[in-house]
Amino acid sequence: MQNRELSWLTFNERVLDQGADETVPLLERLNFISIFWSNLQEFFMVRVGSLTDLSLLKKQVLDSKTGMTPAEQLTAIHKRCHELYPVQEQTYAEVRQALAAHGVRHLRPADLNDEQRAFLADYTAANIMPFLSPQIINSRHPFPHLENGSLYVIVRLNEEVGPKKPKKKDKAKDGKTVKAAKIHPSTEESENLGAEGVTVGEVVFATGMVGFEETLTDPSYYGQIITQTYPLIGNYGMNQGDMESDRIWARGYIVREACTTPSNWRCEETLDSFLKKNNTIGIEGIDTRHLTRIIRESGVMNGAILTTFDPADPANKAETDKLLETIRAYAVTDAVKNVTCAAPEVFNEKGETHIVLMHYGCKRNIVRCLVKRGCKVTVMPAFATAEEVAALNPDGIMLSNGPGDPAEPVEVIENLRHIFELGIPTFGICLGHQLSALAAGAKTMKLKYGHRGANQPVTDFESGRTFITSQNHGYAVVGDELPAEMGEVAQVNANDGTCEGIKYKKWNCFTVQFHPEANGGPKDTEFLFDRFLNNVKAAKEAR
Repeated sequence: MQNRELSWLTFNERVLDQGADETVPLLERLNFISIFWSNLQEFFMVRVGSLTDLSLLKKQVLDSKTGMTPAEQLTAIHKRCHELYPVQEQTYAEVRQALAAHGVRHLRPADLNDEQRAFLADYTAANIMPFLSPQIINSRHPFPHLENGSLYVIVRLNEEVGPKKPKKKDKAKDGKTVKAAKIHPSTEESENLGAEGVTVGEVVFATGMVGFEETLTDPSYYGQIITQTYPLIGNYGMNQGDMESDRIWARGYIVREACTTPSNWRCEETLDSFLKKNNTIGIEGIDTRHLTRIIRESGVMNGAILTTFDPADPANKAETDKLLETIRAYAVTDAVKNVTCAAPEVFNEKGETHIVLMHYGCKRNIVRCLVKRGCKVTVMPAFATAEEVAALNPDGIMLSNGPGDPAEPVEVIENLRHIFELGIPTFGICLGHQLSALAAGAKTMKLKYGHRGANQPVTDFESGRTFITSQNHGYAVVGDELPAEMGEVAQVNANDGTCEGIKYKKWNCFTVQFHPEANGGPKDTEFLFDRFLNNVKAAKEAR
């Protein structure tokens, strides 16, 4: 039985055969050759890319048909491709030769006459150069992200030999002191967005193109200043239906451009008015992609947004020094305590399946996902005891997302140990996943810059599939520290190998680091709610 990937290459070979078939019209033959190449590009981006990620994992996932490891599949794929490449080159040469006989030629620069070169120079200046974005790559400029399907030209520049430019406090020829001044390009045209004042927080970045309102109102961002990597934010406006809580929890908001004319039938107000209403200070005009690269290199850091004074003005030195002291001392503390609910709240009273949802910073969409599946949901404060939970006689328990260092709320962790002893089916998300691991004896660690935003790949060991997920966390469970008798790592992040899910042995529980309830998506893993409710149903039937 042939491996799936090798079988696909055989299929693609048949596409190339159409390009070699002399009975097929010439332009169609050329089209088949092009399809062969575009198929290979996608094959390497998706299938070979996933295999490469799997080959780096400690636990190898074997191909179900052939028993091949990811590394063995990669070796076989490369060998097969090296057999196909010469065939493609020969086929393309034959088609080019046949097209030339009909006046369709592939010209190289050396084949052009002066008139043709002049035309191409004018065309490039008018139609190509305006769309080029130059990038400098050196010790001070990191290698940029290269987008799939784009054309890149790399040029090596030699340093020009000439007189050195005067540096700071260097003497010029006329004997005058030359002072260097540097203005960061990302701050030259920055403007206030939302409320006015001063705010201090932990600066993080989120990569989602959509879901900005959900991000702002997610309690997991408590104490943080959010940087939106995507350039345009607020283009479809803000509305009450997309809020994940009743307020903004972030301490500040940084965007490249805030849309002032949103277009969507659900829109109720602009981003600017929404921030003002929630007394949240923001800033626009910042090169957020550059700021993201800084955070990726240096890690998350404390920062401030202010509208009250100019810290670069020497006249404001006292205020600036005081602000810098506040920034250095800032830390996110008592996060769960500040975002949890004050009292229990019930949703869908007549639901057939009763789920207790522990509120560590709960997003509303967790409730929505349960309610639409026919559940009665009782949201409980984070510090509720096992006795209080048991008194509600729930069929299942959910542990919500939330902010802060998971090791800080020690009372919550201790309560969880007793809650698990109730034997009730449990499902944990994000902070709920981390707290469960700590209760089981594992450890957590702070990530350099965290995982925040959409399109995070997660590999599931049981199925061998890689899911695209939404994530928002600055800490991760150290999978190797989980006691073997308690459970095992079930999913890992395909980018950095961090723990993304645990299946417990001692407890009737499974947890995930990512967000299956994510709004505005992706929703590829929402089926986990069904898995949880199947566990609940099985437990009820076994009573």
